[in-house]
Amino acid sequence: MKRKDKATGRKTTDYLDDVISEDTLKAVVGNIYRVFRLLHGNVSDYLEKYSREKLIDLLEDYIPAYLETVSHTLYEYNFTNSIFYELDGFQYGPVERNTYVSISSFLGVLQEQLNLKSAGSISGGAGNASSANPGQNNNMGGNSSSSTAGVNAGVKDFPDSIVKSMAVFYNAHLIYSGMSLDDMKVLYGYLVNMYNGQVSNTKLNRAPYGRIPTAAGHQSGSSTFARSHLVNSSENGNNSTAQKNANPAGYLFGCDKHKMFVPQVFLSDGSEGQLVSLCYKGILLIVIFESGVNVDARLLDQLKRLATGTGPDTLEENLVALQPVIAKQFSLVMDNDDEYKFLYFNHSNEALRVSNHYTSEAALYGDGSTKSRLSNLFSGFSSFGRNASNDGCAGQNGTVADEKVFESSSGKELLLSTNLHSCIGKHSSTGYREVCIKEADRGWICAKRSLEREFYLILDQPQMTLARCQVECARFSEIHFSNIYMM
Repeated sequence: MKRKDKATGRKTTDYLDDVISEDTLKAVVGNIYRVFRLLHGNVSDYLEKYSREKLIDLLEDYIPAYLETVSHTLYEYNFTNSIFYELDGFQYGPVERNTYVSISSFLGVLQEQLNLKSAGSISGGAGNASSANPGQNNNMGGNSSSSTAGVNAGVKDFPDSIVKSMAVFYNAHLIYSGMSLDDMKVLYGYLVNMYNGQVSNTKLNRAPYGRIPTAAGHQSGSSTFARSHLVNSSENGNNSTAQKNANPAGYLFGCDKHKMFVPQVFLSDGSEGQLVSLCYKGILLIVIFESGVNVDARLLDQLKRLATGTGPDTLEENLVALQPVIAKQFSLVMDNDDEYKFLYFNHSNEALRVSNHYTSEAALYGDGSTKSRLSNLFSGFSSFGRNASNDGCAGQNGTVADEKVFESSSGKELLLSTNLHSCIGKHSSTGYREVCIKEADRGWICAKRSLEREFYLILDQPQMTLARCQVECARFSEIHFSNIYMM
């Protein structure tokens, strides 16, 4: 952009590297409305049910609270996370097929037992459970037997079910979902997506979230946005002596020390539900009850006992048995470094993959227990504070994470990846399918799109030639996409 310097009168050129792209703004604004619709329904329906004045009061609470959560780094030149707003999807958790089937079976039995124990609790015409649809694969290639998760997989339908749908996360990675892809995407983004390449079970406990879950409703003019129960240390998996005999499970949404907070949610099919979320040793169990169900402390106690209890009055294969299996299979994949540094997105199942490149931060923390993925994905990044995806609720160290702060000396790689996405992305008008870019003091960044998939390969070596860059890009594709046709 050309401009005239008022002091010298000379014409200078400003580079718009620090200007937010139109696509990013659209993504942020779109997410503002999707989250509002999830928590409060369509604007037109709200106006019809209540009034214009009530809507104004609600928006005056919701909009400032949401904008406060939009990371300030969205506006920074040295580090911009705008690509994570545009590539807004799931980080899937890798589990084996047998484990996935066991989770599906557990949810089906759990739903059946809740129906039996709560017979007659539905008022009106509730009971329109979500339909069972085939699951979708979660791995990059799409055919690996060791890494599967389902969206739209569904649990068994019951004629008078009190449960609409369920989902299971582990370390904030999606393992299983029984709701529609659109609903799951909005709910996943709201609950755990940090929009910086990382995810956290305790996102809603962290600043600038963590609003007090009280007086939230249209009567008070307050939004339920960013409100949840705090997950305490025992629920985070802290095995202190005083807590060894306690049930390490707690409600993010539900009943906390006799205080109820069960937000209403509005789904894409026009139906309504009641959102309950139970945290247990890194597992986040999401249950959406029918809107007519009386979700009280008794029902939530039954749910907690069936899902995480031990003894005769519980399920034989519940989260107590499944958690060690899920944790082991998850760690086998996620605790290992990838050979290449990359971002990957699959538009067909909304899968987002950030490569595993951990770096020990024992020197920073003194305990050696914390690792960081994103800090090592782009060269020149160092991170301070607890890792968002390895917080206590994620079953790692038993403490709720501190806010993560990024410091970058050469964080332009992320900015360049965002710009490359505007060139090769699914909705780009350029028609480019592959672009490689390099600056003098940095390595290559290679962006490629094929059908519904796109990836961004980061090569660190500044001295690498274009020919070698293309060899490495072809090798990366061979490793991850050998069983898939790539144009």
